[in-house]
Amino acid sequence: MSPTNIGVALTLGCCVEPRVRKRVEDIVRLDGARVVGLEVADLGRRNRLHQVDVVIYDLHPWDESALRMVERMAAQHSEVPLLLYPPAHIPGVGTLLVRAGALGAELFAEFQGANHRELQRFRQSLHTLFQAAPRTRLKATVAEPLQHTPAIVQGYVEVVIDMLFEGNAKAHVSVDRVACRVRSTTRTLERACEKASLPTPKELSSWMVLIRLADRARRAGVPMPVAAKRCGVNTNKLYRLRRRLLRNGSSDRARASATIEDILQEFRHAVNAK
Repeated sequence: MSPTNIGVALTLGCCVEPRVRKRVEDIVRLDGARVVGLEVADLGRRNRLHQVDVVIYDLHPWDESALRMVERMAAQHSEVPLLLYPPAHIPGVGTLLVRAGALGAELFAEFQGANHRELQRFRQSLHTLFQAAPRTRLKATVAEPLQHTPAIVQGYVEVVIDMLFEGNAKAHVSVDRVACRVRSTTRTLERACEKASLPTPKELSSWMVLIRLADRARRAGVPMPVAAKRCGVNTNKLYRLRRRLLRNGSSDRARASATIEDILQEFRHAVNAK
């Protein structure tokens, strides 16, 4: 995902100095990302982080309520990485950061600072989150349909996603290579999928490719073939993916017009998600 497809939500408290907010906005925009203004309360609302890829939160009002908000976000928006960016001069804020780190969220932390080294560190953390955002979102998207599947299958899918992003998604991920990464064998994975009435490991890999392409297309606002080409998947491979996996579509036209919601619904059906 290029930076221009990244939406960054700034949740900075009312006590933050205007120059700090402007500095953060300038750094975000310099990297080509979009700034989305949110209130702190929005972090705990399911429908308020649509189109948001990264959240920057200063832990305002710097008390227990801030930790509760981080916890709610970790529970409701596990797909959205969080950069905690509190002012260093607030008493006890260091302890809050340590406690926040134990809440299970996908987060980074930096203290607000004005010197060159501090600003460089902040920007580096932001870049790391930009890179992590699409992968984290895809893992969270498929985690719910797979929650009742065997652990070995869930681990397999996670590694497939990692490999897709490491290699810039192709239309095929080697099952043998993934099996090696999860310290298993292809045959063991095949038996686990067969016993749980799941698609084969190879088919699960194909599902991850298709879902990733659909997600990228939606986020970038481009047709799926365009998103596929950017990921190294040509039109013929995309056609075969759709035809093989989207079995509820009555025609090639129906498959071609399938939205990510349609694709996820078929994926849920394929893995017997209730």
